Amino acid sequence: MPPRGLEYTLVGFSDQLDWRPLHFVKPIPPNRICSACGIVRRTTALLPCMHVLCECCYEQCAQDGGRVCPLDGHSCRGGDVDWKESAAEEILSRKVSCWNEENGCKAVMAASEIPLHFRRQCGHHSACCPKCSATVLCRDMCAHLKSDCRVLMTPRTSECEGQTSCKEDAALFSSFRRALDEQARQMRAFLERLPAERSSSDDRITEMYHSMNAFKETLTQELTQGIDTIKETLKEELAETRQIQRNLAMSSRQIAASNEEGRHSFMAKRDAVRDLPRRTDTPLETETQKCTLLNAVKQNADKLSQIATTISAFKAESKVCGEKTLHCVERVLRHAELDVVHTYFIVSGVRSGRDAALKEGYIDYDSQHVHLRGYCMSPGLRFQKEGDSVTLHVCFRLHKGDMDDVVQWPFEHKVKLTVVHPEGAAQCELEVKPYPSVEYFERPVKSSNSRVYFIAPSLKLRDLMRGGYIQDDQLRLKWELRP
Repeated sequence: MPPRGLEYTLVGFSDQLDWRPLHFVKPIPPNRICSACGIVRRTTALLPCMHVLCECCYEQCAQDGGRVCPLDGHSCRGGDVDWKESAAEEILSRKVSCWNEENGCKAVMAASEIPLHFRRQCGHHSACCPKCSATVLCRDMCAHLKSDCRVLMTPRTSECEGQTSCKEDAALFSSFRRALDEQARQMRAFLERLPAERSSSDDRITEMYHSMNAFKETLTQELTQGIDTIKETLKEELAETRQIQRNLAMSSRQIAASNEEGRHSFMAKRDAVRDLPRRTDTPLETETQKCTLLNAVKQNADKLSQIATTISAFKAESKVCGEKTLHCVERVLRHAELDVVHTYFIVSGVRSGRDAALKEGYIDYDSQHVHLRGYCMSPGLRFQKEGDSVTLHVCFRLHKGDMDDVVQWPFEHKVKLTVVHPEGAAQCELEVKPYPSVEYFERPVKSSNSRVYFIAPSLKLRDLMRGGYIQDDQLRLKWELRP
């Protein structure tokens, strides 16, 4: 069978062939075919642009007294056109296939002989079955009907033009089937392994669950014991402090009484000294009274010295007890700060932050100073411009803190940022891990280190807006330090 590209329609060569497409065995020369409509007519016009037009198309190209090629728009005059006329014998003698070629007819003959062959000689005419609507050769229609349409006498197109196509389809189907069988085999093997792997995974998960429970119980027990110990220590220190306060109050009262007694005694002695010249009869009595007075003054001085020593001892004991109490309280605060692993903060003005980031390139939000696992820091969030959208990144800053001597340096904890949905829906999370070699994670030498932010991973602000995470132009964030 000739290719589809060799199908031509003749006009003006024979009344029996006009307007009926013919399959030529060999191609017709291009100068016989209209470049516009593709019809082969007896008379053609060759334009200066080398396009060929039939008479009908040529008449349609008239414009401003000349002609314009419909294919490239080139203008030409009538004198520049070369008219050609094809001899009918030249075209009609060319070999063509039967019009029933698709029904299996292999006849090839001159174009002028095809009408006679088609009307009287060809045995491959077909019709539509009235029962099943299948296309059946006329000569096989009765056998087809007698078989209740089971024997389908279709035209033998597959034996000619479709033979190669069927082979290709069969090869493609065979390849597809082999691939499908291989996929089925792999899937079957996977399904066979799945129960064992699932059982193994379940065992590992169960083991991890028990280990976590045991760790949790141990940690809870240790924390409980530590808290109980701290409570007992606080009770003891508090009892000692109260006892010192009572002793100090008693000593103060004794000192006040002693001072009052000394004052009265001193005033009495002073009055006695003033009255001494008037009451003294002899020098001997005067000396005796002087000795008595000196002894009384010495006794008062000794008492005052003892009182001062007692006060100093009580002050020293109170200072030691206060330092113990302060140290105990600091220990409690340290344990409390080391146990805090997360905090919440709210980012307000999300839309204005987005606009600022699109304009400036980025904008940072910092929360207040908090203590997480003993580190003093300011958790934050960066709005970063990415093309015409904005992404959210983790950022924070380390500050000098009271626990810097206790915590580990450089800072190596993972940071987990969670965007909390206002209605309790699924949360958006991202986790980053610091690089210990970066100076931002070293122990602060000044009051604060420089702010650090992480390029990846990130969250798209547009997705959070679509997901309903922003309420009242605010984002609620959970900031957590992980081991």
